[in-house]
Order: sequence, then structure tokens, then C-alpha cells
Amino acid sequence: MKRAFLVTALASLALYGCGGGGSDGANENTLEASQSATETASAAGSAKSNGISNRSIENGSFETGTTTGWDVDIDKGYSSLFQPNIRPAGTVTVVSSWMFQGATRLPVDGQYFLRVGTGNEWFDGQGTYDITASQKVLLQKGDSITGSSFYYNGDFAAQDTVWVKVYNASGKNLLATPWIEFSGNGNPGDHNSVPYTQSSDWTAWEWTAPKTGVYILKLGATTFGDNRFATYGFHDAISVELAGMKKKSFPAPQRWADGPPSRAPFYRH
Repeated sequence: MKRAFLVTALASLALYGCGGGGSDGANENTLEASQSATETASAAGSAKSNGISNRSIENGSFETGTTTGWDVDIDKGYSSLFQPNIRPAGTVTVVSSWMFQGATRLPVDGQYFLRVGTGNEWFDGQGTYDITASQKVLLQKGDSITGSSFYYNGDFAAQDTVWVKVYNASGKNLLATPWIEFSGNGNPGDHNSVPYTQSSDWTAWEWTAPKTGVYILKLGATTFGDNRFATYGFHDAISVELAGMKKKSFPAPQRWADGPPSRAPFYRH
């Protein structure tokens, strides 16, 4: 009897030392969930105190008819040809349609969309200029920012890019570029996906947060040099898809009329 009791006691101790046949796994899962909840609550508190939207994009389809909810920032340059000499490098405007060569492009969602473009300002020198609309957003790990964009290639020189970029909360570290297009005329070294004076199709894009935190989404255009011909990027239907939720369905037409290029576009000023 004592021997049986001893065997039972030893077996119990062995199970306890090994986690009770799986209880440690359950504890680890509980701890991980608790840590995730703590991170989310902490980030949400920080976001709320800084006026940041919690897991959503404000005015993501621009249905206010304005850039409400977005911070607009336009660099300025110097032109000796025009008055005043100090001039904005481009524009950020909400539009209801875009017409080119007799064709009209309409919004993906609702009645409006955003146009971000370079200018026709004839700047002096070889400066680089950014035109952006940005918004801070709190995301939980696995949340995705989605949207649709297209562009008009308005410069035969490879001096313009239009893009969607994601930065960390400070705005100092670029984390991803979900969408980017280029001006140019098909010359060696150009990476334009449509010919000069042509427009691409609406293209769906997305980016998934690798961890819980505050991020900055920027919709922008960059130009360098004389800034003589305007290239535009257009954006609509920008939203947050929560982790685990069913993906929304937006049109994703073919990006390049003759198929994708043999290499991914690369650009450096």
C-alpha cells in the first residue's frame, strides 16, 4: 500500500514538474494574450491622449469633400520667373472626377477622392520637394491599412514619384511603401508604368501592421529639379481592416497594360 502511494506521489510530482500534461502551454497562451491586451490598452491610451484614431482612418474616402482628418504638408521652392518667388511645390486637393484625353476617372468609393501632385513652378536649382497628406492611426498587430490609388504620368523626365508610405509613430523611420509610381518617357533608367501623359488604372494596395502601435500613413508626391511638369497620384477608399476580419473587396485592375515589368521599379534621387 505504501509502495503504491509512493508511486502515485512521484507520478504526480513528475506531472507537476512537466506542466501538468499541458497546463504550461495554456498558461503561456494566457500570458501572451494578456501581454497583447496590455500592449493594445497602452497604445490606445497613448493614441487617445494625442488625438489619434483607434484602429480606423478618418475621412478615408474623402466624403467630407475636404482633407478633414489629414495633415497636409507642401514644401516650397524658389522660382525667379514668377511672383511671388517662394511657391508651393504642388497641391493636395479633393476632387469628384479626373478627366484626361476625353476619359473620366471616377471614385472607387463614394463621390470624392484625393489628388496629390507636383506643380508647374519652374523652380531654380536642383532641390527635392515633398507634397503629402498624412494621418496617424493606432493599429493592433495583424490590422491592415487598405486603399486604392492610380496616377497620371505628367512629366517626360524621371523627376516625379507618387506614392503611399507607412512610417513609425515619430515619422523618422520608413517602414513600407505599399504603392509607388514614376514619371518618365520610357527612356533607359525610367520606371514609368504608363507612357507620358497617360494614366494608370485604380490599383488596390494594403499593408499589415507587424505589431501593435501608432503608425503614420502618408499619401504623397516627390519631385526634384525644376518642377516644370505636374504628375498626380490619386487615392480613395482608405480604411483599416481589423485582424481576423473578412477582407473588403475593391477593384484591382491590371496595373500594366502589357503585363508587369521584368523587374520591380526602383527609384533614387
